[in-house]
Amino acid sequence: MPSQIKASRLAFSDEDFQHQVPQRIHHLFVRQASIRPESIALVHNGQAWCYRDLEERSNQLARHLRGRGVRAGTLVAICLDRTPELIITILAVMKAGGAYVPLDPAYPAERIAMMLADCQPPLLVTHSSLCITPDFSGWRLALDVEAGMISAWSATPLDEGANNIDLACIFYTSGSTGRPKGVVLRHTASAVIEGLAETFRPEDLACSAATTSICFDPSILEIFLPLSVGGTVVLKRDLLEPFAPTETPTWLNGVPAAFALLAQARRIPDSVRVISVGGEKLTATLAQEIYARSSVQAVRNHYGPTEASICATIAHVPRDVRVDPPIGKAIAGARLYVLDQDGKPATPGEMGELFIGGPLLAIEYLNQPVLTAERFVPDPFMPEGRMYRTGDLVREMEDGNLQFVGRCGRLIKFRGYRIELDEVESALARLPAVRAAAAIAVEGEGKTEHLAAFVVSDQCMTLAQIRRMLRTMLPDYMLPTRLTVLDHLPLSPVGKIDRAALGAMKVDEMQDIVGCDTALRPVEEVVVGVFRDILRQPLLTQHDDFFDHGGDSLLAEQAATRLEELLGHVIPASLLYHGRNAQALAPIVQQQEKIPGHITVLQADGDRTPIFCLPDIFGRPLSFLTFARHFRDDRPVYGLSAVPLEAELIKRPVLAKLTAAYVTEMRKLQPVGPYVLAAYSAGAIPAIDIACTLEQDGCKVTLILIDPRAQHIAVDIRDWLRRYRRAAHTFMTSGYRQALGCIRQRDLPEWIPVAYREMAVALVRAEVDWAPRIYNGRTIIAICRPRSRLTNALLHLRTTILRRAPYGWARVLKGKTVTEVFDAGHYDIMRDPFSHSLLRFVRLHLI
Repeated sequence: MPSQIKASRLAFSDEDFQHQVPQRIHHLFVRQASIRPESIALVHNGQAWCYRDLEERSNQLARHLRGRGVRAGTLVAICLDRTPELIITILAVMKAGGAYVPLDPAYPAERIAMMLADCQPPLLVTHSSLCITPDFSGWRLALDVEAGMISAWSATPLDEGANNIDLACIFYTSGSTGRPKGVVLRHTASAVIEGLAETFRPEDLACSAATTSICFDPSILEIFLPLSVGGTVVLKRDLLEPFAPTETPTWLNGVPAAFALLAQARRIPDSVRVISVGGEKLTATLAQEIYARSSVQAVRNHYGPTEASICATIAHVPRDVRVDPPIGKAIAGARLYVLDQDGKPATPGEMGELFIGGPLLAIEYLNQPVLTAERFVPDPFMPEGRMYRTGDLVREMEDGNLQFVGRCGRLIKFRGYRIELDEVESALARLPAVRAAAAIAVEGEGKTEHLAAFVVSDQCMTLAQIRRMLRTMLPDYMLPTRLTVLDHLPLSPVGKIDRAALGAMKVDEMQDIVGCDTALRPVEEVVVGVFRDILRQPLLTQHDDFFDHGGDSLLAEQAATRLEELLGHVIPASLLYHGRNAQALAPIVQQQEKIPGHITVLQADGDRTPIFCLPDIFGRPLSFLTFARHFRDDRPVYGLSAVPLEAELIKRPVLAKLTAAYVTEMRKLQPVGPYVLAAYSAGAIPAIDIACTLEQDGCKVTLILIDPRAQHIAVDIRDWLRRYRRAAHTFMTSGYRQALGCIRQRDLPEWIPVAYREMAVALVRAEVDWAPRIYNGRTIIAICRPRSRLTNALLHLRTTILRRAPYGWARVLKGKTVTEVFDAGHYDIMRDPFSHSLLRFVRLHLI
């Protein structure tokens, strides 16, 4: 393969270029550098670079590249970390006339080697600290090593002698042949940047964030759109990296999944005026959430495959959107065709495949003429024109906007990335001990939820093992998130893999997982539960690696946000990389900075009366996680947390102050009754106190008590017997005084984490000083069957024969009570499978 490619050798019509001006992508930056040389062009890690800095540094490097033989059509591979050097190098390659081929240093070495072997660039620009494939036969230019030589060149502009139909860059996307394919783009992409710039107000692009990897075409937009109008680019690792107080972006671009997380956590900076969403389907729900949870003034829906140069359509999403927004209308001269199966234009409202024509199409798939001819087909509506077959299904609406429907074929979008399932299958088939393999997309809630792998193997294989092996061949975003090992793949009558049958297979989510959780501490159980929910893998244990089971940076942010809500700590997502499984992460997250807020959302869906759950003995509603899941799509479940008052309560344990704060927060969320309160174990007294307060205010309250415990409910025979057995043993070994202390002392459970024991002691003391009040409302009580025969007999007498509240609770519960005894331990009753019986009982009596 030659190291230089010329557009002139391709048979294009003049029509493709007749509307183009001789403008190259970087000219948009150069023009602004001459107008505002001292303005800030780039910010990275608190360091600012003005337009003059980038212009002069890139001119010097461009001259150095010219000295290495870079001319029009020369391919230059770039493998650098995400720093200002990366932006300078892209500018320099373009100024020297070359086309850049971006390589991510985080990619597997095998994939980088495959890309280099395919395009055969004569030059690789990198850094000496990066270990790039050793068998590269071209020149290596290490910027740190040759820094002195580069700075010796003149900083004046070069005479480029190039035009806008020259090559600009090659982006490698997932390939249907099992190998990544290079999409060859021209400088005509500058028309997209200029066209989009006209849709913004100047202040919208004053400061923009570049968050997309340079291996994907949206990076061109994020870098050059703000630079084309004199704005500032804030260079970030990704969209989820927090912004510093001095970084005030006005425009953000990214995929829906990332914005969903930012909106949920209210982490979209107040400075942001416009958000552009692309890469996946944008829903009306997400658009509404972005508007409601930020200061954003406009949301735009973008659409465009790499083969059509970044962006082909755009639609403004109104604030009052009620249905999923369209992908919009054509921009920058793109021609859009919605064709039926016969290649004829579909009528408005009829679904068809989208074809894109016009001057912005990519040149070809590098070194793949057959695939190029298959995807870039003659345009029957424009003589000698071409159009690109997107594989996307759309329908034209009455107002001319296009509505995205779905995808056909084996190309999918997963977490914002375009993936060819055939490439994933090819990598799976190359693994040792795998005799056959298949990959499918598992859809749910209007998007791809899982990339599912099916393998035929005689060996026992796990998802973690598969992902670790595949990391040597595929980037992380292409790794499967679900694995099924089969004896054979199902086949259709004609002998092909029956993918519909694979999609119909159900993962056994009812497998008994209690055995692997028996040793879990409370915080470990919370982390495991969050990991299971985020990864949608109910069989994870405390030993399973989050990232080996489908996790990535986006899901790590989601997990960190969820753990913050539940534990009351500020938890950076970076902690998940230090504690990659629940067992390792639990002790780390217990010591983080506290965050305010008494209410945690345990389960948000449902339109019936919500349930407010009182916290465990250490001030957090962690025991209700499983309980809340059972009410999904039925009624919201909220957890109350003592965290904001923790320091004050430790110094001065007063229960009334805490319960008053709970009532205030509850009424903010639900101003009027009826109310439903649930309490487990030591949460019983705070729950009764709140119920009494609400009842006095004229509100109807239903109280759910699950194996209620309290220090000064003296008739709790279980605790009484336990302390006296311990006192008898102490009397025999240490004497009377120590034995008396054992009777008086009620120790905290051993399973309470050390980091929370001070809070637990404070809550116990607060409950001891509680002045009992009478609750006259309805109470649902679930009691764990005691092991002692005597205690069990007394319990049966009170609850079944006398029909009174068990143990000493009749002193405060004067209303109607419904009680049931369960064959489960105190700790087990809140966990599956025991919780199933508990929930049936609660649902039966909960109005």
